[in-house]
Amino acid sequence: MQNNYKYKIVADENIPYVNEFFNEIGEVNTLSAREITSKIVSDADVLLVRSVTQVNESLLHDSKIKFVGTATIGIDHIDQEYLKKRGIFFTNSAGSNANSVAEYVFSALLVMAGRLSFSLSDKSIGIIGVGNIGTLVEAKAKAIGMKVLLNDPPLARISDSDRYSSLEEVLNADIVTCHVPLTKEGTDKTYHLLSEQELSLLGHNSILINSSRGPVVCNNSLKGWLAEHSSNHAILDVWENEPTPDLELVKMTQIATPHIAGYSFDGKVNGTRMLYEALCGFIDMEPHIDSSEFMPEPSVKCLEYDLSRFNTAEEVLSSAVKSIYDIQYDDSNMREILSKEPGNIGSYFDHLRKNYPIRREAANTKIVLNGSNSIENEVKKMLSGFGFKL
Repeated sequence: MQNNYKYKIVADENIPYVNEFFNEIGEVNTLSAREITSKIVSDADVLLVRSVTQVNESLLHDSKIKFVGTATIGIDHIDQEYLKKRGIFFTNSAGSNANSVAEYVFSALLVMAGRLSFSLSDKSIGIIGVGNIGTLVEAKAKAIGMKVLLNDPPLARISDSDRYSSLEEVLNADIVTCHVPLTKEGTDKTYHLLSEQELSLLGHNSILINSSRGPVVCNNSLKGWLAEHSSNHAILDVWENEPTPDLELVKMTQIATPHIAGYSFDGKVNGTRMLYEALCGFIDMEPHIDSSEFMPEPSVKCLEYDLSRFNTAEEVLSSAVKSIYDIQYDDSNMREILSKEPGNIGSYFDHLRKNYPIRREAANTKIVLNGSNSIENEVKKMLSGFGFKL
């Protein structure tokens, strides 16, 4: 691309601050993900998407696109082989919303601990996929005092440590959470990674979380597993056949959300920034925009706790997390999908994502601890491990 900074850019309107970041590079045309068609991109130079838009030959065959970026970690919606064949530069935003997903996982688990009257520190957690997200989930789990089991065959093959466990061992944990990309072929394919056979290995009173991609867990098998084991629980942020999830499965979950685990505002803006820096490099332009210039103030800047009023460190953590992000609000909004007419289910699911409220991460909130209590050191370890500023 020539260095005149006047390119036509087509972008998903759900990419925050896309105009602020890219206006100086070219003309930015923002649309909803499902409005991005081959006709729309035919005369564009740059395409910026999120996970909904399928970027493949069908979309790009008639275009002059030279740069494709997705503001997401996942790339299963991108036909990379086709882009490579066409000589189209591609980048994603790996790691941009990893902390958002990790915070989502523990927001859900702290709610479950309250509902079912257990302590997370007494539980084991099996993490399937130990990339950017899985590593952060591991760190937060250890800060809480949980026993951690890790499964990641590609990493295990290049490691000489005993850090990794088999899938069967990980499925024996009290809590199992999935953080893998969606791949449909190869040695490490993850499509229906957890199906009837694997789900049968989960123990009684177990909790399964999927915030990776819907088809990683076979939804039909999951329904059968939940129906047969009433003591087991599922937390789902992702679904097969999005944006029209299986409503019967929605009913059966303890917590259901519309693919927003990675939707913290910090994570989404990180994704935009990473695409901006990649495009600047592609056109040989020095990046200079700082997102802190237009980030909104967090709704909760400071929390203050009198430790003498708490019995456990986990009670303090639970209160702090709920103060910045109450996942039950997202669950409640998602369940309204059950009352929608069949023809409106997909549009409602997309509406929840498009109009998702600003959610800031823990690092934006300072916590002040007052009073003395034997749990003070444990409280500090949990809060700082989660990401709060003390």
